[in-house]
Amino acid sequence: SDRAPAQGLAPELERLAEKAQFKVGAVDCGHPREGPFCKQKEITSTPTLVFVVNGELEAYSAEEYGEASARNLYNFASDNMPTDLIINLNHPSQLEDRLGSDKPAVVLLSEKYETSMLYYTLSYQYRSTFRFGESRAKNLAMAKEFKVKKYPHLMAMVPKGKGTTPYDDTWDVIQYEGGSMKPQALAKWLDQISAKLKAGTKKPPGQQQSSRRRGS
Repeated sequence: SDRAPAQGLAPELERLAEKAQFKVGAVDCGHPREGPFCKQKEITSTPTLVFVVNGELEAYSAEEYGEASARNLYNFASDNMPTDLIINLNHPSQLEDRLGSDKPAVVLLSEKYETSMLYYTLSYQYRSTFRFGESRAKNLAMAKEFKVKKYPHLMAMVPKGKGTTPYDDTWDVIQYEGGSMKPQALAKWLDQISAKLKAGTKKPPGQQQSSRRRGS
């Protein structure tokens, strides 16, 4: 590979990694272990900047985004982030129909009008474990249902008997109580819930009851 141009990109990639909620990495196409990946993906020149989703590569276009700065690379990634994994929720009555009941779900109640890059990233990273729903713009019906006093409000809807707070005949609720919405903290929370569900534990430790049963 052409190491000098690639090394020239390193500072921008490092700056991108500091602000991005998605993974930023490098592949050495000249390395025996990493070279087959480049060959499989038909990468014939380096450095090449790509965004990888579901094993498919989207190449960075300098004509469209300009010089490969951290800001431009972030915009490129934002434009190519999967958006179809988050289900819009406008009313509590939609929870069961839209989220289903075959897997746990994560629900975000937000004051914002647009979905954040962080939430898009989480929905992709944990797509095989959770469904993801979102209620935006301080939706009054959802805020009343879950007694939301502060945004953002994040919770997991898990099978009845496996959460911290009963909700209805299908779901229990586990509130996120980790404070700020930081990628590592959110990932740790989701990993803990997933592990507890797999282990069949009824109530993850350290969680407090703060939701209510529907209709109460």
